[in-house]
Amino acid sequence: MSNFHTQVTFITESNNDGLKEYPNTSKYTHTFDATDLTIYGYVEQFRCFLRAAGFAEKSIEDALGEF
Repeated sequence: MSNFHTQVTFITESNNDGLKEYPNTSKYTHTFDATDLTIYGYVEQFRCFLRAAGFAEKSIEDALGEF
């Protein structure tokens, strides 16, 4: 069995600077096993990360397209 593996982590750190109903700072980390993942898998994981970071689906589709 091989020891080869790929782990990917996306991190967002935000300073919300006193926005109403938001914490002053926030940090979100998304880590996944990408050992045998295709480029489509990477993009889908990034889409999940962007949704969790608060981006609207329309903004994500405009930037990354649909597939």
